[in-house]
Amino acid sequence: MLELWSDKSIVKATFTEKCRKLEERREQIEKEIPRVQAEIDHAKISETGKGYILSQTQFLYSLWDTLNTEEKGKVIRELVDEVTLQKKQILFQLFYLPELMNCATNSASMSMRIQY
Repeated sequence: MLELWSDKSIVKATFTEKCRKLEERREQIEKEIPRVQAEIDHAKISETGKGYILSQTQFLYSLWDTLNTEEKGKVIRELVDEVTLQKKQILFQLFYLPELMNCATNSASMSMRIQY
């Protein structure tokens, strides 16, 4: 830098402007760090939450046959948001959990139909 300055290859105004722009960009990046860190933290928590929900779902599935009717009813009341009776079917709308929707395949949904 000193060599460029002494050779008059760089003008003070140009150097000052470039330094100012770099300083502004550094400040913008520093201001973005907390937001980006929050996004990273949220993603980590979401992934942990998905894993927890899936492991608890598998655990519940493994225990289902050992639960009595009252216990099964309690679990169902916790998971089902709405039941709709129609002429030839019953529609169960489950509580919406974004973590589960992200894990679901295209054919899966958060509702079930039982036809009779």
